[in-house]
Amino acid sequence: MRFLLILIFTISLSTSSYGNWLKDMFKSTVTSQELVERDKKYYTKEDSELYSGKVEDNHKNGKTSFVGQYKNGMRTGEFITYYENGQIQKKETYLLGTQEGKVEEFNDDGSLRTSYVMKDGKYPDGPIKFLDKEGFVEDFIIYKNGKRIVEDFKTDSLYFKQNIDLNSEHFFLSPGNLKSIFDSYGGEIIDNIKNVTIYGKNDSEFDGEYYELYTTKNIYFEGNFKTKVYLKVKSGKLDGNVSIIDESGIRYKFKTKDGKMEGIYKDYFFCPPGKNLQGISGRCIPFGYPNFTVHPYKEINYSNNNIDSSKEIIEYTQDYSYFKSDEEDNSNKIKYMKYFYKDGDLNGIKSTYFKNGDIKKELYENGINQGEVK
Repeated sequence: MRFLLILIFTISLSTSSYGNWLKDMFKSTVTSQELVERDKKYYTKEDSELYSGKVEDNHKNGKTSFVGQYKNGMRTGEFITYYENGQIQKKETYLLGTQEGKVEEFNDDGSLRTSYVMKDGKYPDGPIKFLDKEGFVEDFIIYKNGKRIVEDFKTDSLYFKQNIDLNSEHFFLSPGNLKSIFDSYGGEIIDNIKNVTIYGKNDSEFDGEYYELYTTKNIYFEGNFKTKVYLKVKSGKLDGNVSIIDESGIRYKFKTKDGKMEGIYKDYFFCPPGKNLQGISGRCIPFGYPNFTVHPYKEINYSNNNIDSSKEIIEYTQDYSYFKSDEEDNSNKIKYMKYFYKDGDLNGIKSTYFKNGDIKKELYENGINQGEVK
């Protein structure tokens, strides 16, 4: 009789909500591949039931790649994605299957990549920026009313005035829109921004972060390309990291402080697949032409608006047919040239590296080539 009562009680539990909870509690952890999604809810493949419990995936090295919880087929609580090295890649939170609250993404070294807050499954208005390991904005996405903006966009209609000292007099060049500063190449951008004051509404000095997305028509690339600009301005002066971004990633990035160049400047100009950069003209042409890459990538250190004469300038190439291929590193670049600048001119030994292992060394004094050094 006692056994019969226990059996009846157990059966009643299995048909109650408490019984379902008990059943779920003892269900083993599944992988995401063991679930199937239908109408934004997740079911187990085996018994086609709404899944409640833990989900965990692993990398090939055995470390956790993804972990989260489901309740009645819906994501609930915190979901975390991991890199193979164990660092957190992404943290996000769900409420009844809808993304809600803070989202954080990290680079594989643990540095913050992005952070924003979701509300009812929608992105916040304004730009969401993504940072590289050095803290530069390598991309940003702009949302308004839950929709991504893909057409031309400006934080504000800013313009600049360039300050020039001439015969002890102080002049302003004709005002220009901010876009025109970044339409040139390489060193021209640096020259353009060295002495500018940036203004916003009511002709007041701009203060804050500036985002710009605009379309550029380029006859050499044979099409229209989106260019993005990110910079920080304090009292009309560039103050912080500057990024110019195209469809292949960061095009230029450099540091500024109180309107002056300060720190490293990096120029990444890699042509799209199937094309190569032609000399200093900056034209991307099909492979096989006689002219090859000169400097699609360079690193220059600045101090107080001038090139730091104590640090070497390094240029890299993308041309594997001519220059020394064993200098390639993880950034897919080959060292091509090294040299020093002093007082605005090339000074000291300039070294050029070739594919056959030869190194050409030339001596420069105040920008004038003194001949090859053997």
